[in-house]
Amino acid sequence: MAQFAIRAKGPRLDLGMASLGDGIFRLGDAQGTPFDDSIMRYLWRRDALVPVVGGALRERRSKAGLLPPGCPTIRYPSDSYMGRIIASHERRAVARLEGPTAVESAFSVGMSRLVAAGVGAGWTPHSIAQADLATGRAVTLSADYGRIPLDIVLFVRRSNTRAATLIETLSSAGPPDTQSSS
Repeated sequence: MAQFAIRAKGPRLDLGMASLGDGIFRLGDAQGTPFDDSIMRYLWRRDALVPVVGGALRERRSKAGLLPPGCPTIRYPSDSYMGRIIASHERRAVARLEGPTAVESAFSVGMSRLVAAGVGAGWTPHSIAQADLATGRAVTLSADYGRIPLDIVLFVRRSNTRAATLIETLSSAGPPDTQSSS
């Protein structure tokens, strides 16, 4: 395999937030948000970050399911929201993805595709990796490396009547998909 290192990084989205007009979209811990009553909150779905490996790297796992030392990794930037929550998890974890960084990117879909292609092992949202896991192009390492619950939450300003109507409509339709991806 060719040796390369790539770092793709978009604009910093502090605390994993991105502005959507007058609405706000956030990944991560939905509890204890720093908003007052002018902001509406809706838990859209539950997901999880899962460690995944694909391509020929799938076959390099030990009988215990661990990756060998030196297995390349695909990582989020350490100062990104995803990078920080993965680092926090790995500080407490028994097994960590510790190989050299082949690619650093803040783009989850691209990372998931690179993982499935066998460029490196990496943490990806289960919802994004699900198709590759279902077809066997990739396998999850969650049994040994753990998983990180991830809430996807919509926040909108109450003064944005269209966005507030969307949240009210979603809320009245019943509970969201609150089953964590496995």
